[in-house]
Amino acid sequence: MNWRNIALSGWAAVVVLIVLMSVQGCGIDVAQLKQEIIQDLKPELEMETYNFGIPWEAPYSYSQGNKIGNLFFVAGQLSHELDGNLLIDGDYAGFGPQFRQTLDNAKKVLANYGATLDDVVFLQNFVTDIKDTGEECQKILQEYFPKGQQTMTIAEVSRLFGETQKVECNMIAVVKE
Repeated sequence: MNWRNIALSGWAAVVVLIVLMSVQGCGIDVAQLKQEIIQDLKPELEMETYNFGIPWEAPYSYSQGNKIGNLFFVAGQLSHELDGNLLIDGDYAGFGPQFRQTLDNAKKVLANYGATLDDVVFLQNFVTDIKDTGEECQKILQEYFPKGQQTMTIAEVSRLFGETQKVECNMIAVVKE
């Protein structure tokens, strides 16, 4: 029997797999059939990566962002310029400018894939002093995410990459295909 003539998807295919696991010795090559169903269930998705080309990407072996299908994963962004120089307190006014630069960097990663902050469904923020930056953080988040539709976490941490960093964020975005 050629199972491919039957339209199977999602849970129906899972049910067929369960039934096949319980049926043995009925003249069907169950192992081969299971393999074919599993292969058809596995989406053929390729991962696209994006980097700024800054000095620490290769040594730490990571990408600024990945696109898989219509999902966009933005790695932890810091307040760095595109040459990799981190914003520091002496040159900039602290948390606010750092958070804005961090979010601007995330916007650049998303834009590379044709996405925007409006497509973000999950935002995770790490700050080094939630008590002193909470109000400013809230103001900046409302500025960058006026719709407020994403789920979000804000957590205080003891330190981030680079001694002067006060904020880091990562996010997941989804774009309708």
